[in-house]
Amino acid sequence: MLAINGCSKHESVKDTSPVIAKAGNQTLTLNQALGKIPAHLLETDSLNALSSYKRQWVRERVLINEANRRGVRDLPQFNQRLNEFADQLAMQLLMEQLYYNADLPEVTRQEAIDYYSANRSNFVLQERHFRFHHMITESLNDANRARTELLNGQPWETVVERYAVDKSHSLRSSDNFSPESALLPEVPALAQLLPRMGLTEVSPVRQSNNQYHFVQLLDVRQLGEAPEPEWAIARIKEWLTLDRRRKHMSAFEQTLIRQAEANREIHFFD
Repeated sequence: MLAINGCSKHESVKDTSPVIAKAGNQTLTLNQALGKIPAHLLETDSLNALSSYKRQWVRERVLINEANRRGVRDLPQFNQRLNEFADQLAMQLLMEQLYYNADLPEVTRQEAIDYYSANRSNFVLQERHFRFHHMITESLNDANRARTELLNGQPWETVVERYAVDKSHSLRSSDNFSPESALLPEVPALAQLLPRMGLTEVSPVRQSNNQYHFVQLLDVRQLGEAPEPEWAIARIKEWLTLDRRRKHMSAFEQTLIRQAEANREIHFFD
């Protein structure tokens, strides 16, 4: 729904970004591609993600053009499937409206604290968690300079501003703890090294997907420990909000069914 609203809001804005692919009389611009690629893929390897999306877009356009040439849209099966898809889409959009536009009371911090206190034993960590800085640069020279400046006492924020490819990612990377099983999937060499590092230690530089990475270990939470209350409370507020919205949707569905039954709009036959 957010994507639909965003498109309608800016539909009059002309896209002046470069054309990066063409199939028949249709073109793909850089902005169009960036708007479709998931953010985590762009953060991991933007060049590879963009290249993959271009190939996918060209493949789809070629197949669509061939389907149009063969008159697939005129087949009876096409209209049948289209109507089925329209029904599913209408139902999905209704549920999204209910989910995102529900006028529900906000989950308070005290509610989250009470939930954490009552269920503290359920928040014990099932594996080690690590909090760390993650630097990504375009060149080996930049990575080595950034690492040296960090070791010489320069603030992380300053080093990020000078050398990081994705400043937002590098600044956010140390905000949360990551489980050992999900450490740095884009840089396996650092994922194996990080659990063996000492606190504040800075790793060597490692290359991955034409970029250069290093990490600095900041904190470790051991197996069996409880997470920091502030981190847990923030996550609990998110969970309770989602649960509240799901219950609201379920109650709405049941109300609709009861109303339809009362109005004799639905029947069950043996």
